[in-house]
Amino acid sequence: MDDIRTAKDGSKPAVASAEIARRLEALRQADANNRLEGIFREPATDAIFEAHIRGDINSSEMMARLKALPQPR
Repeated sequence: MDDIRTAKDGSKPAVASAEIARRLEALRQADANNRLEGIFREPATDAIFEAHIRGDINSSEMMARLKALPQPR
């Protein structure tokens, strides 16, 4: 992937700054669209989205973790 590069020490992938900005903007837009519909993100999801934005987890892992969260009532 063009958006992922190897960290200088080779230990794990690091997300390029342009990809971090793209992911942050996508989350901001999703939050804005949801607010228009009266839907608000659960605070429990913050750490998962932050891990994805940093590149600690990929999109598939992010979705798996989000689906594993208890559903709000």
